[in-house]
Amino acid sequence: MLEQKPDTPIKGREISPQAYTSAFEELPLACSLHQMQYDNKQNPADFTTLAVNQAFEKTTGLTSQQVVGQSVLAVFKDFNPIWINKFATAVQSGEKKKFTEFSFDSKTYFDIQVHSYQAECFVLTLIQPLGIEKPRQKPIHFYERVMEHLHEGIWVTDKHDNIFFANSGITLNTGSLSKDLIGKNVYEFKKKHLGSFLDDYTRAKQSLKPYKYEAQLITLQGEPAALAGWLVPLIKNHRFDGMICTTRNISDDKRNRQLIRESEEKLRNIIEHSTNVFYSHTTDHLLTYISPQMKTLLGYTPEEAMVRWTKLTSDNPINQQGFELVEKAIRTGKMQEPYELELLHKDGHRVWVQVHEAPVLTNGKTSSIVGALTDITKQREMQQRLVENQQGLRHLLYESPIPIAVISKEDDMEYLNREFSNTFGYSTQDIPNVKVWFEKAYPDITYRKTMQQLWQQNVVAPKKRPGSKPPFEANITCKDGSSKFVQIRWSFISEKLVLILNDLTEHKRLEEQILFKNDELQNAMNELQKLNQELQVATQKAKESDQLKSAFLANMSHEIRTPMNSIIGFSSLLSNTDATPEKQRRYTSFIQKSGNHLLRIIDDIIDIAKIESNQLKVELSYFSVVPFLQNTYDHHRQSSLLQEKSNVKLKLNHKLATKSIIIFTDPIRLKQVFDNLLTNSIKNTNEGVIEFGIYELEENSITFYVADTGIGIPEQFKEVIFKRFTQVQSKTIKPGTGLGLSIIKGITNLLDGEIWFESTENVGTTFYVKFPILPKEQASHRM
Repeated sequence: MLEQKPDTPIKGREISPQAYTSAFEELPLACSLHQMQYDNKQNPADFTTLAVNQAFEKTTGLTSQQVVGQSVLAVFKDFNPIWINKFATAVQSGEKKKFTEFSFDSKTYFDIQVHSYQAECFVLTLIQPLGIEKPRQKPIHFYERVMEHLHEGIWVTDKHDNIFFANSGITLNTGSLSKDLIGKNVYEFKKKHLGSFLDDYTRAKQSLKPYKYEAQLITLQGEPAALAGWLVPLIKNHRFDGMICTTRNISDDKRNRQLIRESEEKLRNIIEHSTNVFYSHTTDHLLTYISPQMKTLLGYTPEEAMVRWTKLTSDNPINQQGFELVEKAIRTGKMQEPYELELLHKDGHRVWVQVHEAPVLTNGKTSSIVGALTDITKQREMQQRLVENQQGLRHLLYESPIPIAVISKEDDMEYLNREFSNTFGYSTQDIPNVKVWFEKAYPDITYRKTMQQLWQQNVVAPKKRPGSKPPFEANITCKDGSSKFVQIRWSFISEKLVLILNDLTEHKRLEEQILFKNDELQNAMNELQKLNQELQVATQKAKESDQLKSAFLANMSHEIRTPMNSIIGFSSLLSNTDATPEKQRRYTSFIQKSGNHLLRIIDDIIDIAKIESNQLKVELSYFSVVPFLQNTYDHHRQSSLLQEKSNVKLKLNHKLATKSIIIFTDPIRLKQVFDNLLTNSIKNTNEGVIEFGIYELEENSITFYVADTGIGIPEQFKEVIFKRFTQVQSKTIKPGTGLGLSIIKGITNLLDGEIWFESTENVGTTFYVKFPILPKEQASHRM
């Protein structure tokens, strides 16, 4: 037979938490529940009050509101901390401990008992206030009469283990008469009639502590029985003086418990191996049971989730519908349709569940709700992704930077994206079908017939043949009458035709500009070659200049070849029929950047050629200095070159301009001076400040400056920095054509100005340019 462990409760009818709470409140002894508190070194430092009963409030004169949730040291200022260590020892041992002369306030003292009921928690019972006389015992026969009327069997032994009292409950629970037991010694009964009871009896006798037992045995009448009860030693002068034994026949209870356990085990297997979460809650929505799958679903253990189920929901308005269905089920006692809830996982992410539940009726009234939760998060996410993908595709088409048209099987214009309307000006109302599109896009009849043939060859006929579908080009007339040169790509999706029209108008214009600039470049190169022939007969200085020019031409060849190669290379890639629209846009961008770079090189070459031949013209005019500087500052502050250098700041200084300053010079050429100086500073400054503005203001002249904290100019190059066709050879100085400072020098001379600089390597460079301020009268006279 099985041996019942000490202090293990005998299972019977399940007792609700409310019953335990009510019993605790009604206990005649003053009781309180506490939890130990430890410091950082895990030493006991305090204990917190979790609950007190009515007897505690009456005994101590304190209400639960005053002590519950508070630490004992915070409530009782005169509390002796030594009791904290004593209670911690009792909690760690797990045994009941009795103490005397205990006090909360050092005024009222008690005999107490401390017992740990779970980890770090204990029950404190105030047994007897010291100094109060105990009530006298009433005659023993009074208690005997009382015990005779109890249904539970009670028998008592003396210190020699002889039974001297047995009530009628013994017969009710064991079938044995009192007279058959009284006078017999416990140890005289046969082993089969005692089972494991005799071991428990001996254990209680030796330990002098109450002991709960459960024994499977054969009664004196020969019937198998399961008996349970308590063995309570009688103690006199710290010695065993007898035993009070209670006996209750639990055979039926045990069989019922076994049946219940088997049923519970079957149900538990079903629940634990299910993917659903099973639960029950009260009519005020407080969860009373949750299956272990809650840990997987929401990350909470069943114990953590024993709250009102509404606290586990998100703020999604859809949850209100579920709440209303639960309320209706409680109100009507009828099962409702399944519904969906959005719950919050312990880590904060959202979980969707489908809820199937039913009301539990007691006496025709709903007493609780039971149900199951099915995780449908993945299904919801797939639905959401499908919706988002559809919306995203539509948004992608609408926001695409390339014109896109969708044509139905019946040749109707189903959809035109925003870029199509922005580029060509047409809406679906303007071109409802392909026929109208041809009439408006190709108004010239001859060209329209050509495009209709291309359409038939490239779109209609290939639809029936698999394989690649080459693009074709066309000149499309826009709604405003302008013309766009486009490359048309197409594809069939189901029965719908998707047209992608890549606008190459700007690319075409850029090609024409490059060809035109190439002619100018050729003319400039011819002019430079002529100058080179003339310089061959000059002095030694001219020979030196000739050598520099040769180096310059070699550099020019490289500088020009680089963007030209980029233009040619990416133009070739652009003609590739497999290139995606994204790649085409990127190739076009590269061509445009290289073209702009080539234009700047050509402009520099033309300017230096004009300066060399004294053909550079200036156009003098009056203008205000400060707005001019401000415009220059705004232009360079927004330049891509400066924005690439986040550690470089651009500053403008015109503090000396206390009033409006009007200067008479060529504003375009002056801006060219500032642009070249500022561009050089930005290129050669990796961090720090670039500052420009007014350096000095005199009666007839003004001096500007551009200062940077860049890499500076090496000492050996300071003498030749302004010479034509000269480049500083340095690993730290950014490469270029070597014309910038020569052009600045030439323009400054043409404007009757001066230019000089100060520079320290690895510290920075400051350029100064000084120009005359011509009075109005002199300017008019000169004009």
